[in-house]
Amino acid sequence: RTRKRPLPSGRCSPEFAATFAGVAGGAGASALAVLDPVASALAVGNMALYAGAYTSLKPKSEINTWGGAVVGGVGSWADPEDTPGTAHFLEHLLFLGSAKYPAENAYDGFLSKRGGSSNAHTDVEHTSYYFDVLPGAFREALDIFAQFFVAPTFAPDMVAREVNAIDNEFNETRRDDAARLDELLYVAGAPAGHPFATFTWGHAESLRHGDASAVAAVKELYKNHYHAANMKLWLVAPASLDETEAWCRESFAQVRASPAGVTY
Repeated sequence: RTRKRPLPSGRCSPEFAATFAGVAGGAGASALAVLDPVASALAVGNMALYAGAYTSLKPKSEINTWGGAVVGGVGSWADPEDTPGTAHFLEHLLFLGSAKYPAENAYDGFLSKRGGSSNAHTDVEHTSYYFDVLPGAFREALDIFAQFFVAPTFAPDMVAREVNAIDNEFNETRRDDAARLDELLYVAGAPAGHPFATFTWGHAESLRHGDASAVAAVKELYKNHYHAANMKLWLVAPASLDETEAWCRESFAQVRASPAGVTY
C-alpha cells in the first residue's frame, strides 16, 4: 500500500519529504492554534511522537509478509482412469497433517494466528501450494509446510470430510456458466483418448466417497510424482541467501529423492 508513495518509490528525496512535512505540519498546527490552542498542542505532540518514535522503530524491510510456494509437476491429467479427481483429492489431503506435525489444524491454525494464509491449486499438469506469514513466524511455518512433501499422514479419520469439500466445490462450479462452457468445449472438442476429455474436478462419486481404494490411488500418485526432481520451491524472504538456503536444506532435506534415471 505504501510502496508507491513518493518517498518509497524514489520520486522525492528524504530531505524534500522532511521539509514538506515540517512546513505542512507547522502551517496546519498554526491554523489550528487560532481555533483551539489545546488541540494544536496535542497535534504537535502527536506529530513529534510519530516522527521520533513510531517511524524510527518501524521495521525497515520492504517486505512485511514472507512466503513460500512449491509447485509439483503433476496434475489432474495423471489421475487414474477409474478415479477421476485423484490429484485434486491429494492436494486436499496434504493439508491434514504430517508425521512431525500430526495435529489436524497445525498448518492453517499456525498461519491464521500469525497474520498468514495458505492455499493450493490443482491444474492439469501441475499442482501449486503456497503460503504467506509475518516475518517472525516464517521459519516455523516453512518447516510445517515442508512436511507436506516429506511425510504426510493422509489422516484416515478426516478423509470423508475432504471428499465432501471436493464435492461441494464441484457443485458450486456446476452453477458457473464459464466453467460449464469450458467443460463443454473440452469434452466436445477433444479427440478420443485426449486428456481434455477427462473429468478432472472429482466429486464424491468419482472418489468413491473416500474409500480405501480411492486413498490407495492418492498414495500411489504421491509416490510416483512427489519427489525432488519433480518439484520446485520458491521463497520470498528478505533474509540473507545463506540463511534462506540453510532453512531450505534443514526443512526439505528429507524430501524423497527421485527414482534413478528420472529427470524433468
